[in-house]
Amino acid sequence: MMSNLILNFLNSILFGMGRARAIFYGSFMKKMGVNTAIMSGFTIRGPKGISIGSNCVVNYRCSIDGTGGLEIGDNVMLGPGVVIISASHKTDRIDIPINQQGYYKKKVVVGDDVWIGVNAIVLPGVTIGKGAVVGAGAVVTKNVEPYAIVAGVPAKKIKSRK
Repeated sequence: MMSNLILNFLNSILFGMGRARAIFYGSFMKKMGVNTAIMSGFTIRGPKGISIGSNCVVNYRCSIDGTGGLEIGDNVMLGPGVVIISASHKTDRIDIPINQQGYYKKKVVVGDDVWIGVNAIVLPGVTIGKGAVVGAGAVVTKNVEPYAIVAGVPAKKIKSRK
C-alpha cells in the first residue's frame, strides 16, 4: 500500500517535470497543446516545423525531426526511444558520395489517439491514421490506415482495432 503511494507521488513529479519540459520546448515549436508531457532524454531537430497536440506523452529518449514538417495529433503516446524522421539523405546519384547529395524533406502526420510503441521508427512522408497502433521496434515506411495495428520491419498491418 505504502509503495503504491510513493510510486504515484514519484510519477506525478515526473509528469509534472515532463509538462514543464513541454512548455519549454513548445516555445520553439509551431504548436504545443495543453497537458502534454515530454520526458527526459528528448532530442529535437527542426522545431519550427513541429506541431504537437494536447494530452500527449513523448516518452524517454524520443527523437523527433520537424525539418520536413511534423504534425502530431491529440492523445498520442510515443513509447520510449521512438524516432520520427521527416528528412533524410538523398541517394539517387552514384557519381558523387551520399554525404554530398543533400537531403529530401517529407512531412510526417500522426493522427489523434495513436500509440507508437517503444523503439519504433517512423520515416519521412508517412501518415499514421487516427487510432492506429505501431508495435514496438517497428519501422514504418508506408502510410498506416486508421485503427490499424502494424508491426515488424518494415511495418505491416497485422490487425484492425475496429
